[in-house]
Amino acid sequence: MHSQVLALYGQGRLAEALPAAWHTVTAYPNSARAQYTYASLLRDAGRFREALAVIDQTVRAGPSADALVLRGDLQRTLTGAHAAETDYLQALRLQPGHAMAVHNLAVSRMRMGTVTAAVRGLLEAARLDPGLRALAEDNMALAVTRVLRWATAAVVLLAAALIVVGAMHADGAPTVLPRIAAAVFTGVPIVAIGWTLRTVPGPTLRVVLRRHPVLGLRLLFLVLAVIAGLAGVAGATAGAGVTGPLLVLGVIVLTLLGWMTGA
Repeated sequence: MHSQVLALYGQGRLAEALPAAWHTVTAYPNSARAQYTYASLLRDAGRFREALAVIDQTVRAGPSADALVLRGDLQRTLTGAHAAETDYLQALRLQPGHAMAVHNLAVSRMRMGTVTAAVRGLLEAARLDPGLRALAEDNMALAVTRVLRWATAAVVLLAAALIVVGAMHADGAPTVLPRIAAAVFTGVPIVAIGWTLRTVPGPTLRVVLRRHPVLGLRLLFLVLAVIAGLAGVAGATAGAGVTGPLLVLGVIVLTLLGWMTGA
């Protein structure tokens, strides 16, 4: 009966697999495998609360790493990342090398804002299970985008400082204060670029950038913003009035690209 359920599911016949899975659970109520499969199908059908009730029974009868990961996924969907973390950690106590538990814990931590720990977890998941590599790399792209997006927002402030530098230079006024502001705002993309290069190994970063070209453009834009900011701070005040508006235009273009591509 369980094999029939899996065969139906493998053929994409979820509507038929669900009642077959229910009959299997009814016939074999003590089968953890049957309960896990039924809960998985309920989740895929979008019936998350029913799936959680089924997998709760499985975990109470005898927790396994797979069941705990599934319950963590359902908790994350219904309640949030904090509720899921306990299940993922318990799964890793039962099976320390469980790649999906490592991966999903990393995703939860990314949602909670601990991006560095998330990237390290994603790298570990890809190492444990090469089959998860593509998924882990896509989630790494999300983590890096989150960091670089804040740095891109800071470029708007850098551009404003450079515009003021250019205007004050044209008026013959001292430019010390706006150049100090430009130096401060230049530090934000420097930190973001440094974090990216330090946290994501070079070969992995190259793969991620090839698969996510908008992320590569964002990183390149931040490098150019740093160059423009350092030039303005160092005394290239005459061109600051031009580079400032260009940086604003770059932020607008990147934002539009992100919306158009879903990146």
